[in-house]
Amino acid sequence: GTPPIGIYSNTCDTADADKVTAQLRSESIPVLMKLLSPPKLISTKLHPSNILFLAAKGDHIIPHTEIQKSADQLGADIKIYEGLSHTYQAESCWPDIADDILQWLHQSNMKDYQASAA
Repeated sequence: GTPPIGIYSNTCDTADADKVTAQLRSESIPVLMKLLSPPKLISTKLHPSNILFLAAKGDHIIPHTEIQKSADQLGADIKIYEGLSHTYQAESCWPDIADDILQWLHQSNMKDYQASAA
């Protein structure tokens, strides 16, 4: 079939996008029902310092504004990418995204280490 609009940007690697498209399937009815009434998130049990939200301004599947709201609600970090869309793994710049995640993890671990050493 045809992938949904907004799943890829014009910077996606075509071969990688084709691989992802070949794996796409329709959501099952039970999954769709759960999406309509998601479980209540108990934010007091979460540790915002351990959460990094990723968003892309070209994502038409989950808009970056919705991800920003979630990050703000939890007080968690967020990284918003310009010009990308929903499928980061097909982006030609995916190594940069992976580096951003690794850098955030390193900084997060350093904060935890410094807090435990104090």
